[in-house]
Amino acid sequence: MSNSIKIKASGSVANVSCGFDCLGYSLDSPADILEITKNNSSKINISMTGLGIENIPLIPEKNTAGKAIISLLSKLNIEQGFDVKIEKGIPPGSGIGSSASSAVGAVYGVNQLLDNPLTSRELLVHSMAGEAVASGGFHADNVAPSLLGGMILIRSYEPLDIIQIPIPEKLWSTVILPDYMIIQKMQERCYRTKSLLNLQ
Repeated sequence: MSNSIKIKASGSVANVSCGFDCLGYSLDSPADILEITKNNSSKINISMTGLGIENIPLIPEKNTAGKAIISLLSKLNIEQGFDVKIEKGIPPGSGIGSSASSAVGAVYGVNQLLDNPLTSRELLVHSMAGEAVASGGFHADNVAPSLLGGMILIRSYEPLDIIQIPIPEKLWSTVILPDYMIIQKMQERCYRTKSLLNLQ
């Protein structure tokens, strides 16, 4: 059994059309890259590099990846520590499942290192527990596509009922990720406009 694994966790588009909180699909890119290694303690250590990490907490209980792992280990009643290195390829607040991808990559990787005690569908609940740290609620519209791939319809949350549906042949998805400096310049332009108009 391996002590380390590297995972690519894809981004996702949720709230597709009229499917608010219940319809989403996965993207090939961008993605988060997670390297997860067993350690000799019961602690989960999170470190991060990449896009927009300045405001992401590294405390496991407040980090989507860390919380997802805690949920999984609690379910299995296992005390095992992990070092989790996350390279953020999906900026937080981008609307394409940044928090969800970290949670999904974490539970998928840890499950692999524990010799796959849970199925992919069973991992979904623990991914949702991680996602809840960022979103404030147990939603599957980002984590389910990231974990299972393709297009996912959530038919019910109580009980959790999801299905994969065929992706329309002519569906095209365009993802635009503005650079931070572009956003900053737009904000500065708004401030200058307010100043010129004497607005508070």
